[in-house]
Amino acid sequence: MGNYIARETSDLFDPATGARVGTLDLFGREQSAFSINQVASLAALAALSPTAYPVGVTVHVGPDANGQYSEWFSNGVRWRPRSGIIAMKNTAGSVTDAGTSEQDAYSIVIPAGLIGPTDDWYIDHLWSWPNSATTKTVRGKFGGTAIFSLAATTTASGRGTTHIYMRDSKTAQIFSNATSSLGWQEGQTSSAAPSTATIDTNSDIAINLTGQWGTAGAGSNLITLERVAIGVKFAY
Repeated sequence: MGNYIARETSDLFDPATGARVGTLDLFGREQSAFSINQVASLAALAALSPTAYPVGVTVHVGPDANGQYSEWFSNGVRWRPRSGIIAMKNTAGSVTDAGTSEQDAYSIVIPAGLIGPTDDWYIDHLWSWPNSATTKTVRGKFGGTAIFSLAATTTASGRGTTHIYMRDSKTAQIFSNATSSLGWQEGQTSSAAPSTATIDTNSDIAINLTGQWGTAGAGSNLITLERVAIGVKFAY
């Protein structure tokens, strides 16, 4: 917030003008006097112009289904999450084998304006499925484009962290080849070149994690997304 001073109270004042510009919270962190208490959703946050508020203004988004809030701040250009985590779900979402169509195990929409041109968006995902000869395919999609895909048979689970890198542009991305092992598990090499995309993040972007059965069954078998976290690393 700048070189402001605290008087006997926890208020912060501009030493040049004497104007109150914020407060210190219980942890000694500066809070803007223009802080917005709470908005209900990411869409409501995106509807607020970050340039209309001083740098550092805080917004709490929520509550989510678990009664929790995420904390965002304005960097003068766009809203940024303080923790880097956009969304997290630790309860299972499943796709049954009642049919063979691709179905969502989890989805979220990132509203236009929240993705920056240098961002590194990532999805951390943990799956389970029956150990059988039937093909079970799990995928992740960013703006409708597949960013990872794994077809499993005689295994029982898998996890990965998948990154989508913005290429100094809001309409250009690069990521590990969606069908290579590197797209599923980090720290490996691959004979496949990275994938690129031209997804326009000036519009709303849907992130979908899906499951698909190769053969239909009785509907009692499950491809399960056990846990997912979606976050962003950013330079500004």
